[in-house]
Amino acid sequence: MTLTNIQFELLDQLYFTMEYYALCQNLSLTGAELDAELKQLLELRLIHQLIYNEQSKEYDFCEEINLERLHTSSYVITKQGLIIHNGR
Repeated sequence: MTLTNIQFELLDQLYFTMEYYALCQNLSLTGAELDAELKQLLELRLIHQLIYNEQSKEYDFCEEINLERLHTSSYVITKQGLIIHNGR
């Protein structure tokens, strides 16, 4: 699998859990571009989508991609994402 430069930069950011808006600030992408890249990386299972649970004060993994919560989620690289990212 070949990553685009944008995908590579995005995975660079996600070695630690990061919120959507922090990604917007750290990358020179429009919201639409970031949304498209996140969707693709989620579909490829290279990143996890996380939703903060106020009751437990921890992140819950989304088993299915939740597009309605795309902007209120956080993200982190998966093991497969690490392998592909480090293999470049």
